[in-house]
Amino acid sequence: DGTGAISAKITIPAGAQGAHSVIVQDVSTGTTGGVAFTITPVITLSAASGIPGDSITVTGTGFAASSNITLTLNSTDVTPTVKPATNATGSFIAAFVVPTGTTYGNYTVTATDLSTNSASKAFVVGATITITPTQGAAGTIVSITGRGFPLAVNTVAITVSGTTAVKVAPIATLVDGTFSGQFIVPSITAGVGKVVNATAGGVFATTTFRVTAATAITLTPSSAMQGENITLVGSGFTAVANTTVA
Repeated sequence: DGTGAISAKITIPAGAQGAHSVIVQDVSTGTTGGVAFTITPVITLSAASGIPGDSITVTGTGFAASSNITLTLNSTDVTPTVKPATNATGSFIAAFVVPTGTTYGNYTVTATDLSTNSASKAFVVGATITITPTQGAAGTIVSITGRGFPLAVNTVAITVSGTTAVKVAPIATLVDGTFSGQFIVPSITAGVGKVVNATAGGVFATTTFRVTAATAITLTPSSAMQGENITLVGSGFTAVANTTVA
C-alpha cells in the first residue's frame, strides 16, 4: 500500500517436513525479505469410520522426504506388506485394511516416517447408516441402509431426535449384518441436526437429518356452529397416506 506494507494469503506448496523460508521480493527494487516457516506432517483418511475388512486410504503430506511409512491403528500395525514411502516432497498415499476381529470403538490412525515424524487422525470402528434424503418435512418417507450390525436380528429400531419413527415395513438385518428399509419422519419440531438412530442387537449407529417443517394443521374459520362446514389444511403428513380426522 502507500506505506509499503503488504498483506497477503499464500498457500503452502507440498514440501518435506522441517524448516523452510517464505521469501517476498519487491519487483520494483529487487529488495527481498524472508521469514522461517516449518512444515509439519498431516494425514487425511478416505472415511472417518468403517468396519473390519474395510480398506481405508491414508493421504499424508509434510513427512520426511523419501522415507518409509508405518501405519498403526492404536497399537496395531496395519502397514501394508509393501511399505508405503514418501516422495521427494514428503507426500504419500497408502491404504490399510481394518483387521478382522477389531472391536467396535474409537481408534487413532497414526502414520510415522523413519525420522519419527508422525501425524494422527481419529477413526471409528463401528456400524454405519446412510439415509436418503437427508432433509425434509415431518412425514417424509426416508430410505435407510445399514452395515456392520449383528447378523439376522429380527427388529431394527429407528428413532429421530429420540422419537420412535414408524417403519413402512418391518426391517431386519441380514446374515451379512446389513439392512435396508424405509421410515417416516415423526412429527417433531423443525431444525437441523436431528439425530437418526438405528439399533439392532445392542449395536447402534447414528446420522443426522434436517427437518424443514413440522406437522401442522389450520382451520378456516377457527370457530363454527354445529353442522357448519369448516376447511382443514394440513402439512407435514406422510405423502400418499390415509389420514384420519377426529
